[in-house]
Amino acid sequence: MSGILCGSTAKTNEEYKRVIKSRMKLMITIIIIGVITAAVGFGAEFYLKVSINERMIGVYSGIGVGLFVVGSILLIKNKFLLNNEEKLKESRLNNTDERIQEIGNKAFRAATYVMLIALYATALIGGLFYPVLVEALMFIVCTFLLTYIIAFKYYNNKMWGSKMKKRILSLCLIVGLLINLVYQLINHFMKIGDAITIPMCIVSIILMMIGIAYTGWCFGKHKNPYTKEWV
Repeated sequence: MSGILCGSTAKTNEEYKRVIKSRMKLMITIIIIGVITAAVGFGAEFYLKVSINERMIGVYSGIGVGLFVVGSILLIKNKFLLNNEEKLKESRLNNTDERIQEIGNKAFRAATYVMLIALYATALIGGLFYPVLVEALMFIVCTFLLTYIIAFKYYNNKMWGSKMKKRILSLCLIVGLLINLVYQLINHFMKIGDAITIPMCIVSIILMMIGIAYTGWCFGKHKNPYTKEWV
């Protein structure tokens, strides 16, 4: 998992210890998710009265146990690092190596491309037999892309300051209207399920509300929200 969970910019062991403690919290979260996943397979049939075949029970329990074991191993490993200064320093140097970080970033990008292509292919082929599969996988892809855009804008704004923040706010109304327009066009020519329409409507409404609020604020201050001068 180098480059995903192991990258760090810590310059001292004390800084790196804080990074390790944050990772331990993540490992605890993974353990909890594993327990919940394994419990869903058994609990859905016995408590929620949902019929689940033996194969799916095996899938749920296998994934849940796998997450639990991996999270536990990594939690113990990080706990060991906190108590061993020599190993802690060695791990810090390995994780702060720019070459390792660059390799990890490239590997992560390659894996992302393959994942998106695989999801699209699965939705395209599987949709012929299970239409709901297309909606579910397309929702996953859209969620991923939307999360990337939001995260990119957030960190870009964090790096470049308030000017970029104002520019993003001014574009919210336009982006919201575009998303709503795309939804209306798609819905006019083909019927799309709630798994896609509901998120699109929610996102477009939120963006339009933010854009309208910012535009109103600018007009109240006698400013043009779309000017290139961001003061």
